[in-house]
Amino acid sequence: MRRLIGRQSPSEELPVPGVRDVSEIQIEAIIHKLQESKRESFLDMVPAEHRDWVVRIAADAYPTRGFDRSVGEFQEDMALNWLAKRELFTAAGKTAGFTPVGELNRNADTMIMALTKSASILFATKPSENGVREIGYGRIGLREYTTIPTFNTVCISEDLRLGGRFITPAFKTAPLIDLLVNPDAGVDVKRTAADLTQGFMTVDHMTRI
Repeated sequence: MRRLIGRQSPSEELPVPGVRDVSEIQIEAIIHKLQESKRESFLDMVPAEHRDWVVRIAADAYPTRGFDRSVGEFQEDMALNWLAKRELFTAAGKTAGFTPVGELNRNADTMIMALTKSASILFATKPSENGVREIGYGRIGLREYTTIPTFNTVCISEDLRLGGRFITPAFKTAPLIDLLVNPDAGVDVKRTAADLTQGFMTVDHMTRI
C-alpha cells in the first residue's frame, strides 16, 4: 500500500512543513473506516446538500470509467471516492497546520486550501503586495483523472465563502464545501498540493474511478 506520507532520509535537508511531516495518514485506513460505517449505501453517507454532485459526476463518468460495474455499483464507488477524498483533505489540512473558516477576504494575508462539491482542490500562496497569488487548481473533471495542479499567478476576483465559488480571471470552480487557511510562511503549500493530489490519485486507484 502506497502511503500519502513520505519520510525524509537522514541525508535530506529539513524541509518546510507540509503533508509529509505527519507520520500516519493512511488512505487504506480512511477507506476501511468508511466501509465499516456503511449502513444502507455510501451515497446516503454523503451530506444531502452535496449528494446531487456525486450523482452527476458518476453519471457523466460512467461511460468511460464504469468498466464492469452497473450504473448503481459505479455510483456507490464514486460516493466512496468522494467521501474518502473529503476525509483525506480534512486530515491533510490539519496536518499542515490549516484551520477551517466560513469566509475569507480575497486579499487576506494567508495561504488557502479549498475543496469543492465536485472534489476538486485549490491551493493558494499568500498574496503579494498587489494582491497577486500563485494558485494551483486540481480540477477533478467529470471525465478526467486527477493531475498534479500547476500553479499560475492570478488574482482572486471575489471574497471566498462556503457555498460560494473560487473565482479568478482564469477559472470558476464548483461551490466550496471546505475552506482552510494558514498564515504561517513556513508551510510549503505547493508541496502540500502535490502530496494531497497524489493521495487523491491513490483513492481513485483503490475505488476504481
